[in-house]
Amino acid sequence: MRHFLWSGILFVGCQSKMDEETVKSVIEAAFQEANSTDGRYGWELVGKTQWFDGSDFDSECFTESELAYRNYKTVGQITPSYPAQQFITASSKKGYCLDLGGELSYSISSIEHVTEGGSMDIQNVHLRFELQDTTPWFSCLKEDRVSRIVRVENLTGTPMLNPKDHVLFQEKNGCPNPIPKYEKRNPTARPTTEAAKAPTLAEVKALAQKFDEALFERDFEKAMGLVSCVNLFETSKWGTCALVEVLSLGPSVHTDTRMENPWLEGALDDFGTLKKVMKDKADPTLFHVVTQGKRKRSLSVQWANGRWKLLGVVSIHGQGLTPLRFMNDLHDNKNRDVFDRRLAGEKIDHKGNPINPYEEEEEE
Repeated sequence: MRHFLWSGILFVGCQSKMDEETVKSVIEAAFQEANSTDGRYGWELVGKTQWFDGSDFDSECFTESELAYRNYKTVGQITPSYPAQQFITASSKKGYCLDLGGELSYSISSIEHVTEGGSMDIQNVHLRFELQDTTPWFSCLKEDRVSRIVRVENLTGTPMLNPKDHVLFQEKNGCPNPIPKYEKRNPTARPTTEAAKAPTLAEVKALAQKFDEALFERDFEKAMGLVSCVNLFETSKWGTCALVEVLSLGPSVHTDTRMENPWLEGALDDFGTLKKVMKDKADPTLFHVVTQGKRKRSLSVQWANGRWKLLGVVSIHGQGLTPLRFMNDLHDNKNRDVFDRRLAGEKIDHKGNPINPYEEEEEE
């Protein structure tokens, strides 16, 4: 009996080690199961107001690259700079999603045995995450976010990843990966073709309803397609917008509990409040739709590319992400005059005051 037991122990103790291909196959299966590998990878930046969790990024890197500013009162908090916000192309429940690059993969630099004898086989795998066509944000990730050591074990006869290890690129990522690829803020020609006739109230309400529904469904590309945008901070102002400019907007008519601000700024709760369509005093493509009530507000629509679109304006740099504004009240002569002066390149704010580069603008 003793001889039988001893032989059994020798048999277990002398079983072969996992070869390199076996270890790699364990890593590959775990990686594919854990990650979204097709298309653009969105890194979740948690936060919905002015500050975001930037603890995954090297502060010196994003400061030198002018990607973000640090909150010196709270360690780890950042707010993306306005130029760098164009790399944010999707929204999550907890924050927003940075386009880091495409086609997530990994490379293995080395595989090392941890155990030299006995029945257990444990091997350390040194791996590094990789992306193609990367954005500047990827190069600013901390080293321990892009490289990792994980253990592949064979303790029971079945090779597997150590349960305490993982090959998930970002833990607890709530982004709808893959996300849209970022696009630079490139100008387009200002619309000049006059519509055959003015829009009806019914047409404007239907357009606004579509936009509201797109925001509610988080279909931001569809929402952006319903907008003729003007960016008053750019040299070439017409069309120089990015998808991020609608990401921080929430629906106004649909009931919703998300943290994004409603796109109609609380000026109206339903489109029945829109009562009058006014032709712009100078631009034949532009019409203003005025609300009823003592303090009249207005949104504007423009005939662009053969259809009516909502006029969205980047006019105030927000705390956190800078959104398009739609309640621009361009039916008012003073507001319309300020809008024209800013289009002409005058350095004034949305109230007509000279811009102080060291002060933040505030909405009314």
